[in-house]
Amino acid sequence: MKPTNAENTNVVYSLLAGMSRELRCSICLNNFSDATSTPCGHTFCKACIEEHLSQKQFCPLCNHEIDAEDLNPSFSVQAIVEEFKKMREEFEKEHDLNLSQVPIQYLSHQDTVEQDTPRNTSASPADSEGSLPEIQTEEARPIRVYVKDKSLESTIPDMTFVDEISENTTHLVLDLANPSFRGIVNISDQYLLGILHGCYIVDSSWLEKCLEMNAIYPETRFEIAGEVTFGRTGAPAKSRKNRLEGKNQKLFRGFRAKLATDDEMSKKYEKYIRIGGGTIVGHGEVIVCDEEMDSVDADDLHDQFPGEKLLFKGWIDECICTYELVNKDKYVL
Repeated sequence: MKPTNAENTNVVYSLLAGMSRELRCSICLNNFSDATSTPCGHTFCKACIEEHLSQKQFCPLCNHEIDAEDLNPSFSVQAIVEEFKKMREEFEKEHDLNLSQVPIQYLSHQDTVEQDTPRNTSASPADSEGSLPEIQTEEARPIRVYVKDKSLESTIPDMTFVDEISENTTHLVLDLANPSFRGIVNISDQYLLGILHGCYIVDSSWLEKCLEMNAIYPETRFEIAGEVTFGRTGAPAKSRKNRLEGKNQKLFRGFRAKLATDDEMSKKYEKYIRIGGGTIVGHGEVIVCDEEMDSVDADDLHDQFPGEKLLFKGWIDECICTYELVNKDKYVL
């Protein structure tokens, strides 16, 4: 059976919407202007990346060290952008659409991806012959959001704010470490707990968008990708997918340890180990908690724990922030 005019139109506007996002600068979130590429293979607007490099000498997407002399104009990408703009303008005029509001969709009937429209809303024109067919949106699901600002109140159906991060928390809202670095936050107790619990960790602009529209907005472009110390590891997404798929593969499963001291910092790391599936016992590797590894009096600790392996807490941090068990050697005291 041949596709109808409406189905053909739906395919075209889905493709154009996808192209619009692929041709978008991750700094200003607009389509590229004077597209400029970095040695690490990323593309930005010329003005955007030059302004960024005047303050920080590394790529805002992967943290690869670069400077302005490493930049190269991407004429082919800019040519595609200009042609795309013409196509988009003609299509928007003909169909009275704003492609920035159109969800990206796979063309297969079996596959769908998260749509860039609020849940429980309809983004479709009338479904008469020759017009665009109705867009199916994701089913509503209750979400429990942890946010530091306790003054906020939610009037959004199926969204509630919670006072602590637990296995029942679905979303964690954090501020970016720097507004120029999309998807990067500072390491914090909340961030580590969010990963261990498999939360959807998003930046605060996601919640602002939800409250503005009074609807649960798709999280994808707001998801946190990493933090300032270990970079864009993708740990939040890895732990979240582990939770969603029901694998229940705890990060520290089988790990047995004890804490060198009983102070507040040690109690915090004991909590991380337990939530991650590890066991606190009277024997095993000794976790040493101090602000800096260099400040630890290793000789004194070896006298306290003769013959036992001393492991600096930084190993716990890196395992959580990468969501994998990393080599311990550099953390052994």
